[in-house]
Amino acid sequence: EESCIEIAKTLEALNAKRKLSVGNVLSSAQAIIERSPEITQKPVIMMHNPRWEGGVLGIAAGKLAQDFKRPVILMRNNGEFLSGSARSIEGIDITSAMEENRSWLANFGGHAMAGGLRLPLVNFSQFNAGMCATVGKWMQQIEPSALEIDHFISFSRVSQQLSRELATLAPFGPGN
Repeated sequence: EESCIEIAKTLEALNAKRKLSVGNVLSSAQAIIERSPEITQKPVIMMHNPRWEGGVLGIAAGKLAQDFKRPVILMRNNGEFLSGSARSIEGIDITSAMEENRSWLANFGGHAMAGGLRLPLVNFSQFNAGMCATVGKWMQQIEPSALEIDHFISFSRVSQQLSRELATLAPFGPGN
């Protein structure tokens, strides 16, 4: 029992550190967006920063992709290279988009909704332009999705308790 308690405390501390790291990346990304709001109008939001922790870039990119309704690629500068994570939206296969722009990349991999990548820093502008062209073309072909309502409840039944119960179903995303 003592061993389990210690492991649980360690995991909780690691989770708190992860949340802080994600928060730092999101705050920094929001500051970049405030300085250059036009990047949110591009088909792909792409940013990099040498201080971002690589292990949480996917989580932060996913949050931004949800908020801005477009694919997001966040990367960390590692000397002459950028490495990071991509998260997409329904209807845009981010790994296929990277495949179309592979000439700028050192390596990449993933699936339709998420991927990882590494590219020379000098290729950033060309890769950004290529991804925006590819994804922009695809976005024109996406039909707006209809909101699917699984269940309806009256407003009088909405409560803090219901909110807490729904929160236990997280994480939310495609399929949930």
